[in-house]
Parts: sequence; structure tokens; C-alpha cells
Amino acid sequence: MIRSRWFLGCLACASLLTAPDSGQAAPAEPRLLIQDGQADGVHLHSGTWTLQDGIVLGSGERNYLYARWTVAGGAFRVRARLKILKQRASAASFFLGDNHFGFEGAKQTIYVNGPLFGGLKLLGTPQEFIERGDWFDFEVRGADGQLSFLLNGKLAHSVKYSNQGFDRLGFSPWRSTMHIRHFSLTGQAVPYAAPQPRGYSIPTIDLADDRERQVIVDREAGQY
Repeated sequence: MIRSRWFLGCLACASLLTAPDSGQAAPAEPRLLIQDGQADGVHLHSGTWTLQDGIVLGSGERNYLYARWTVAGGAFRVRARLKILKQRASAASFFLGDNHFGFEGAKQTIYVNGPLFGGLKLLGTPQEFIERGDWFDFEVRGADGQLSFLLNGKLAHSVKYSNQGFDRLGFSPWRSTMHIRHFSLTGQAVPYAAPQPRGYSIPTIDLADDRERQVIVDREAGQY
């Protein structure tokens, strides 16, 4: 009897070790990117985002809030609690790589845009799901071959999902001001490095006080 139990136990272990990753269920423990007044999981200094009274605030075009982790592939879930001031026609959005889910575009509709969606698509009005200026829950689910976007628990849009990863994820306020209280990622994730400051494309080193590494190649009277 003991031997039979041992054999069945070994079979169970073997099946767990050899079972393929179907990507149908995300791991249970989320990475808390913003939670309880802490924002250790996002790159605040990649733009002009600030942490005030436990809430991450940001506004302005091309002012992206990048998560320090992004989706490696397979099943995943992103959750956030936020509110958007000046939301009307703001083009505020959540992004996965080059793909955007827009909370309200110039036509005052929810929209999606990017290669995952086959380009720009205008959806319903935001008022079907959220009230402008109020806190709401946002969720993205990738599982069972579908990528679903939910607002306050209601499905706003879905598209086919082939378990691919995304090189970055986060929020873009554009013409709005975003307040983010909670932001989390559940699933297989990889680190995302902080983007370089605006205006720089190569690393820089200040040699002003390092005379041993300075070389004068030309000197003209009155030029310097």
C-alpha cells in the first residue's frame, strides 16, 4: 500500500514537471507597482510624475509612466485604480508596447490603437463605464487566447492574444492629469529599465572637474 502511494506520488510530480505551460492562468501573487503610498514599481523620474499623499500624479503629452516590470508572455493580469482629471477628449491611455487602450480620445469615445488592434478603432462612450473625474477600476486580462480590457468590472474591449510578451507597459496622461492609487501586475514578468532622460540618446559623463581626462584640441583667443 505504501509502495502504491509512493508510485502515485511520483506520477503526480512527474506530470507537474512535464506539463506544458498553457498560459491559461496567471500566477497568484501580484507585483505591487503602486500600493499603500509606495511607488517602488514604477519609474517616476522617466517624466514629470510625482508621489503626493500616497497617489502618483502626472500630466502632459509624452509624459509616460513606465512600470519597472513588464509582461514576459503567457497569462497575465494588470490592475489599477485611478481617476482622470480633464478627461474629456484628452487621449489619456494605458499602453502595452506600441498598443494603447484610450480612456477618451478626441472624438470623446474610448479607443484602441496599435498593431495588436489592427490600427485605430473607436469604441463606445466612457460614460457607459466610468464618470469623468471619479475613481474607477481598470483591468487588463491576458488568458485563453483573449486580451480583455475592463472598466469597473465591465468588459470594454477584447482582442485575440497569442501569449506574446510586451517590451513595456504603463500610462500616458496626454492632455489630462492622472491620479493613480493602485497599479499591479500578475504573471510572468521581466524587468524594464528606466528610459534615458529626454534630450539624450547616448550616455554622458561630466569631465568639467577631471583635468586628467581633458584634452585641448584647439584654442582661439577670445573663443572660450
